[in-house]
Amino acid sequence: MKCLQIKKQAEIPSPEEVGDRLVYLKKTSEMLDDARKELNKIADVQAQILCNQWVHRGDGEPIRGAVSTTYSPKVKTNLVPPKEGTPEYAAIIEKYGFQVTKLSWSKLSNIVGTLDKKGEPLPECLKNLTKITKCSITSRSKV
Repeated sequence: MKCLQIKKQAEIPSPEEVGDRLVYLKKTSEMLDDARKELNKIADVQAQILCNQWVHRGDGEPIRGAVSTTYSPKVKTNLVPPKEGTPEYAAIIEKYGFQVTKLSWSKLSNIVGTLDKKGEPLPECLKNLTKITKCSITSRSKV
């Protein structure tokens, strides 16, 4: 008995179909990118909640869940620099003797970090600035 070979001829789509597919793919990609951004925002909020819970537990032990183990968080406080030309701005420049007159997040972050390490309180010129506390968590997934 002879084997029959059946060859299917590949259908070549029309340019219109290819153009439509391209639009669908781009729209889908945009939707997935938007979803990724939203999921990252939700994950950041959950990381902050977990970090706060870990810090308030105070025992230093990892948090072991069904699918993850979370280790010690890294907590960092940043200060929002005051507007240039304000008395608060001038007071910080004067107190810390910056050679440049541009005050940045990183400079304030370094000041706060140094004070934290030394266990010193914030000086008056920094006390009224808006504080932003960021926490990053290290987790290992079991899935």
